[in-house]
Amino acid sequence: SNQHIIQTECRLIQRRSNKSSGKGKKKSSSAKRGDDECALVMDMNTLDRHHCSMLLAMTLSDSLVTSGSRFRNAKSCDAAPPSCLLVGLGGGALVMAMQKYLPSLHIEVVELVPELVEVAKKHFGYTPGPLTHTQVADGLAVIYDRAVAGGGDLSCVVLDVDNKDAAASGVS
Repeated sequence: SNQHIIQTECRLIQRRSNKSSGKGKKKSSSAKRGDDECALVMDMNTLDRHHCSMLLAMTLSDSLVTSGSRFRNAKSCDAAPPSCLLVGLGGGALVMAMQKYLPSLHIEVVELVPELVEVAKKHFGYTPGPLTHTQVADGLAVIYDRAVAGGGDLSCVVLDVDNKDAAASGVS
């Protein structure tokens, strides 16, 4: 709702197509740029400061680093897998980074706007991994329900939401 606020900042790169059978072959005339569901995808090797800060903050949790990262140690293999509740999907950049750098992390994503989930998939290449569950719901209601139910076994809760209050600074 504010054209001066950047909700998701990422570098987009051309998706490599594994449909082509060899080098040097020309694309057929029917294969146009708009035919693919997502011709561009996020470059997960280039993250903005916001996402780097969020990932860095998550590394301060010993349980996330020792059992959720790709650098698991022998002691952490017996521990319960870490889980995270992420409120706010945006373009999916943070979730994709979490999936890449914390591949053993179970991620529950809650997004309020159903169309945003489709935008993330179609235009940013958002693909939920096998340990990621995306639901359309009110994040506050999900947090409240989990608190009433005893909280569960969450390792962390991440809030990455847009503030629709025009008088406020935008993203909170």
